[in-house]
Amino acid sequence: MKLRMRLVLNLVLRLALVAVLATLILAPAQAEDSGAGEIQVGTQLVCNTQHGAFRFVKLYSGNAEAALRIVNAEESDQTACEIIPVLYFVGPRLGSARNGSATFNIFKILVIGVITSDGVRNVLPTEYFSAFAVDERDA
Repeated sequence: MKLRMRLVLNLVLRLALVAVLATLILAPAQAEDSGAGEIQVGTQLVCNTQHGAFRFVKLYSGNAEAALRIVNAEESDQTACEIIPVLYFVGPRLGSARNGSATFNIFKILVIGVITSDGVRNVLPTEYFSAFAVDERDA
């Protein structure tokens, strides 16, 4: 019984920590940023730096793997930018970048889980940067 109670308290504390961190990090999010403050699930570009996300967009011409290889080689880190299935909060929009054919908004994201074949694996909430395509028909 004590073990079960300890596990429940541990889960509650983790959820509270995630909520506090998300509030602190996402508070500056602009109202125009759709999805800000909501948990999102999907396969997403996840970069360690804002520069990496911007650089990925500049290099992307339809072949994400090629763009990732170049960014990661430039950063001397094979995991500087990855495209992985994650649970995340969308934070503030940091700017936009354009390549030859598309425009992307760069956002700070807070990753709270990674989706695996066994389900969602919780991770320590960590800030990353990502790019979201802009539907230019609405712009």
